[in-house]
Amino acid sequence: MSQALPNGTIVVNTWGFDQTNVDFYQVISATKHFVTLRELKSKTVEDSPLAMAGHSTPEIDGEDRFQSAETSKHKVTPEIGCCYKHGTPT
Repeated sequence: MSQALPNGTIVVNTWGFDQTNVDFYQVISATKHFVTLRELKSKTVEDSPLAMAGHSTPEIDGEDRFQSAETSKHKVTPEIGCCYKHGTPT
């Protein structure tokens, strides 16, 4: 990645084995080499007759959209990318 992610960009982390867990983070600050993230709260809608099946979206409005005041700093690598923009997966 040759440039910093813009502040406000939402980054998604998915993980899990028998189920997929989704975490959303917002870029608080960034440079060419590092990004500071803050975890967002999310909404999960179960829209299937199967248990624990549905989709998640980040809370994007209001100061209470964050999980906590804690931030985390990460080195930017080619594997880091933004995959959520304006409410639509990209």
